[in-house]
Amino acid sequence: MIEVELARTGMVRVDAVWHTPDDRAIAAEESPGTSLTFTAAGAWWLKSPAGTGQVDPGWMLALRRGQAYECRHPDGVADRSLSVTFMGEEEPVGGALVRVGDRGRRLRRRLYRAAAARHGDPEEIDAVAASLLAWARRPGDEATRIGARTRAAVAEVRREADRSFADAELDLVAVGKAAGLSRTRLIHAFRALVGVTPHRYLLERRVSHAARLLADGDMAVAEACFASGFGSLARFNAAFRDAHGLPPSGYRAACASRAPAAGNGG
Repeated sequence: MIEVELARTGMVRVDAVWHTPDDRAIAAEESPGTSLTFTAAGAWWLKSPAGTGQVDPGWMLALRRGQAYECRHPDGVADRSLSVTFMGEEEPVGGALVRVGDRGRRLRRRLYRAAAARHGDPEEIDAVAASLLAWARRPGDEATRIGARTRAAVAEVRREADRSFADAELDLVAVGKAAGLSRTRLIHAFRALVGVTPHRYLLERRVSHAARLLADGDMAVAEACFASGFGSLARFNAAFRDAHGLPPSGYRAACASRAPAAGNGG
């Protein structure tokens, strides 16, 4: 078996896995964590307490942490898979085999593109993985409905981000947990309702505030950095340049050049 790690974040690990002709026809394995595995090419047989059947590109294998299963290759070993393993204590998924369907295929493509990108965005990978896990729990619900309690919890997390973004120690995952949402549920629901992940929302809030401070022209770059909730100048410079295409000092200079000269009438 060949296993290539495509991406690793604080929440998930994404691997491409190939079974090759020299692998055993029957192999016993155990899921290291909550895991979702798509067969990208080829087919094999699954035998597990949760179900038995052929796994081909039309099916996804969803396993709980520690769940044992057997891989069988009665027609020869030549298959390729994409696997996402959750690193934390995620809520378990239900059955072992889940029919992929249109939504599953779309999420699989998004996950592969995000993980295989040269400079993959960890937040995008986490968001797609969270959406996959939510869908795997309710594969028949293509809309993956978000209930009133989850909406209220997301609204509380967003309000806290708006209130406390200048606090460098603000932890929106902890705020979400206090409101009853696991990390994966928070990321999935927040992105679905707000349009970006919690981390991205907080980052944009901080950058916007820093831009206003710098536009006034009276604050040093370092002061604007820490007054906006950034913990380091390096992170601040990178985030600001990503948002505005200029470093903070260049943005402040550009704003100053557009300001009317003192004493000029208007």
